[in-house]
Amino acid sequence: MTRLELRNSVTDQNKIDRLSKELNLDAAFVNILLARGFDTKDKINAFLHCTLDDLTDPFLYTGMKCAVQRIYKALKNNEKILIYGDYDCDGVGAIAILYLALKSQGNTPYYYIPTRSEEGYGLNFAAIDKIKAEYNPDLIITVDLGITSIEEINYIKSLGIDVLVTDHHNLCDTLPDCIVINPCLNPNLTSLCGAGVAFMLVLAAFGQEVAFNYLDICAISTIADIVPLVDDNRIITKYGIEKIRKGNCRKGIKELINVREIDIKQLNSYDIGYKIAPMLNASGRLNTAYSSLSLLIEDDLTAISMLAEELNFNNKERQELNAKIYLEAKEQLKTYDLYKNKIIVLQNNNWNEGVIGIVSSKIVEEFYKPAILLTLSEDGTYTGSARSIPSINIHQVLQHCEHHLIRYGGHAMAAGLSIKKENINKFLHSANAFISSNYTSSAMEKCIKYDTNLAIKEVTKKFFDNLTLLEPFGQSNPRPVFLDSSLQPKFRRIGKMDHIKMHTRQGELIYFNGHPQIDYYNEFIHSIIYTAELNKYNGQQRKQFKVKEIIPSGQIPNENTLFKRYLRTFVANYYQTDDDVCQTKGDNPTLYIAFHGKTFEKYKAKYYDINHYIFNTKEINGSDSLVLSPDKAFPFEYYRKIVMFDTISPNYLRFLQSKSHNVVVKNIDSFDTKVSVESLREDYIFSYNNIGKSYKYKDEEELYNYFVSFGYMKTYKEFLAAFYTFIDVGLIKIANNDILSVDNNKVDLLQSAVFKYLSRE
Repeated sequence: MTRLELRNSVTDQNKIDRLSKELNLDAAFVNILLARGFDTKDKINAFLHCTLDDLTDPFLYTGMKCAVQRIYKALKNNEKILIYGDYDCDGVGAIAILYLALKSQGNTPYYYIPTRSEEGYGLNFAAIDKIKAEYNPDLIITVDLGITSIEEINYIKSLGIDVLVTDHHNLCDTLPDCIVINPCLNPNLTSLCGAGVAFMLVLAAFGQEVAFNYLDICAISTIADIVPLVDDNRIITKYGIEKIRKGNCRKGIKELINVREIDIKQLNSYDIGYKIAPMLNASGRLNTAYSSLSLLIEDDLTAISMLAEELNFNNKERQELNAKIYLEAKEQLKTYDLYKNKIIVLQNNNWNEGVIGIVSSKIVEEFYKPAILLTLSEDGTYTGSARSIPSINIHQVLQHCEHHLIRYGGHAMAAGLSIKKENINKFLHSANAFISSNYTSSAMEKCIKYDTNLAIKEVTKKFFDNLTLLEPFGQSNPRPVFLDSSLQPKFRRIGKMDHIKMHTRQGELIYFNGHPQIDYYNEFIHSIIYTAELNKYNGQQRKQFKVKEIIPSGQIPNENTLFKRYLRTFVANYYQTDDDVCQTKGDNPTLYIAFHGKTFEKYKAKYYDINHYIFNTKEINGSDSLVLSPDKAFPFEYYRKIVMFDTISPNYLRFLQSKSHNVVVKNIDSFDTKVSVESLREDYIFSYNNIGKSYKYKDEEELYNYFVSFGYMKTYKEFLAAFYTFIDVGLIKIANNDILSVDNNKVDLLQSAVFKYLSRE
């Protein structure tokens, strides 16, 4: 279940008020800064108003002096230099920075990027032989890789080639026998990405005038590689984005922005992380990364235009592959034991190796467990991408299980691995045992961290303006998140979409995909978790709040709301699913369903040891659960058995049977509203006389109040009974434009599933 956690508590209100006055900042904004560790005037100014002059002296990095001397020697002697880099956005950016810098000094280097599918990550012996034969370089500089390639680097040196390693990944017990620059050797300095290390090397070797030309490339790589956006990374990203916004960037970057139709003057870290970086990553995921690199180093506008279109096409292809693999992975999870397994490990011989990491992230987000997706490599082994949740260090898990692996590497949240097929189950068993022994059950609970309590009604314009000073947002500098426990919700659906919104004096509050639970939200919100943003569109700025999570009060919705949702199951077209075929499940848990509040409370008391879902939550926790009034999007398919406590329609029964082979209906008739043919005739005549053929329909409650204004005397539940019976037999129709009409066709009410249920004895 989801739990809330305040990032850091600040209790010194006098300090908040004093700094707010001294710095002319909103008090709520100062509260955020204090909670993030900026607790003095100087620290706040240094963070908010950092400059390029504040960058760390690059010569503080171990090995930098020797690296610069070796590069000077290569330039002086006109040596052949080859840059060997990774195939992702960070690696490609690092190659581009170093290539362009060396070229500006009169030495045009060669470059080599391994293919993900054939060569895999890092240095490899076949590539070294190829490089020796084709280029015969005097110096190989690695970027974004090489720190663990001990044997490969020894082999390069045996061929008479010098090696300079620039990398940022975790160190092994032994360093390569060559010049090495890696932030991990200097734990007190910024944890840079691969391109950041290359940038620092250029800064040390050629100075600010040269290095600052590549802030745009370095900013994109820094955001893409999800390194902490603090200290040097914040400075690089801030001024790199500023460089791009002014249009003073590489032509290829500008063309990518045009292709994605982004307003370059409003570009932010989100645009880079979710629109630009995926395009630069796409070619390396599907084929080779040379197209991405060419785009960054090319100057010919015709070539750049063609390359940008190619990357855009590749990205769309990548998105299609993502969707396909995601659906296949979800299908496997229907028979996966989510209760027993603390980690998700899935395999498919045909999955694309370049995409499975992205899908792993989606699986983690949805199921909130570490996930590893494996695919068959050309050498017959399985290559995998691992992603994790903040509370579980996936690198430690792999390290514990390394005796089952061929190789592995990565960080706490993401890693890669290779494994033989016969060891996959052994690995899963070992990983489960390690997680069970070293992490409590709370580690698997989704945790939403918020910065401070701030009611939307208290948000000021000054606060919104101050928030922009925190940008760029990213790892270690996330967009602030707030808790409001005073909101009185009045959500309405946005058109025909599943999104809902409400208006406040301070701006619009939007909750994406919240419509299935809108009835409950408008009744029983305890608090909301939200972000505040300035939404920039068509040159105009609007204050906007986005809901991240709604915290319910835990109360049971009133009987009218539950009755309405229950009747919908009888008539909704999406429950008429005869074609779906469910799979036989393993030991997945049991789902108990109630539609009446009294039924829910009764069985909640009876099954006190199960997880109690209150009203239609979509979390998948892998344990026995009791849910009240689930809608069609509830993840029924991840439960081995479904027990339905209330009478259901044939459509709904078939729908549940398409999700599980084992469906049990207890036939507990809880709703006491009854109808007769006579009472329905009265309601039909009233409806026909007061609506006719054209009524702008909003919702059931609004229509009932409309009826009452014309003298309707029955209760809301009686109205609902008639309304859904008429919809069921086609007497009432609601068109796509929300126009409701009452037909005068002759129908047999006795054939209505709603009528059969409501007229029962």
